[in-house]
Amino acid sequence: MARYEHLNVYKEVYNLSVSLFFNVSKFDRNYKFTIWSKITEIIIEILELIIFLNNLELKDRKKYFLDLEQKLEKLTIFINIANDLKILWKTQNYLEYLEILVKVKKMVKCWNK
Repeated sequence: MARYEHLNVYKEVYNLSVSLFFNVSKFDRNYKFTIWSKITEIIIEILELIIFLNNLELKDRKKYFLDLEQKLEKLTIFINIANDLKILWKTQNYLEYLEILVKVKKMVKCWNK
């Protein structure tokens, strides 16, 4: 079993979280404690779930992949909301975030097989 730090899916989500945390200072104060707190909560849950899944036996992982996919979808929704409210620092960040999320979703599907 690979250590979670070596998993590409973990690396992608970790890099996304670092980028999101870096951009928190640019969020409007009105949204820092609503949308931003939800985004950070979800991304931390995703990282924890990846670590948890990596430590499980193969036969026990199936039931947790659905939870991981749902959390990724929630994160996508909140990033879309942040973009629509124009609270992301740049449109380029939004596009990069979506690109990373699509890549991560594909990785999770492959990991699940």
